[in-house]
Amino acid sequence: MSYRIALTIYFTAIYIGAAQGQAWALHNQTYVHMNSWFHYAKLYAATFGCIGFMILKYHWGKLGKAYWFKCFPFVIVAINIFIAVGSDFELAIRGMNALQTTGSQWWLSSEGVWLYGGWIQNRANTLAIWCMFAQVIPEFQDSGRFSVLPVLYKNGVMSPAVHPGAADPTMMGVIAILSLAINVVVFAIIWKRATSMGINPYTHEVFVGTKDYEEAMARAQK
Repeated sequence: MSYRIALTIYFTAIYIGAAQGQAWALHNQTYVHMNSWFHYAKLYAATFGCIGFMILKYHWGKLGKAYWFKCFPFVIVAINIFIAVGSDFELAIRGMNALQTTGSQWWLSSEGVWLYGGWIQNRANTLAIWCMFAQVIPEFQDSGRFSVLPVLYKNGVMSPAVHPGAADPTMMGVIAILSLAINVVVFAIIWKRATSMGINPYTHEVFVGTKDYEEAMARAQK
């Protein structure tokens, strides 16, 4: 928790310095490369996710024992997806405004595959750690041998001021379509099992009696 507080102080100091026109802040890599609402919304949503999952897992305080708080995983995932989709729509609007320049003719969000089981807690932890690291040292992912730029940026440029000269959104489109297909398949599986069991999937456990469910419940008791 202490390092998250330290990072908050660090980010705040950078933006206060930038607002005052101080060179050290204006040229800070975090300010230059991570100057977007999305990065901070995602970071703190993931951080709150980590805290909430720990409260649930270890039954911390009254909140960890409260029945109504069991909906937290669904709420925090929905918030994270809302943030990502909001960013996607923002980019889509910008893309439409630059339609003649980019040549793109369609857009589809790839933020659509829901997260399941205990893996969701691990995902919250890794996402929060990555966001913290990437926002403090953004050049690690943007340049050099460890660059993680997507294939969309073939010429190695990821800057809102520089349009990638060899944009290829094909793979992102494929992933977006796959995410929709996966959700349809998962929904169909849940609906079919719930129907065969004669239960409401929103109020009853659907996978009771399956091997994976029983193993997960056994781990939760340890």
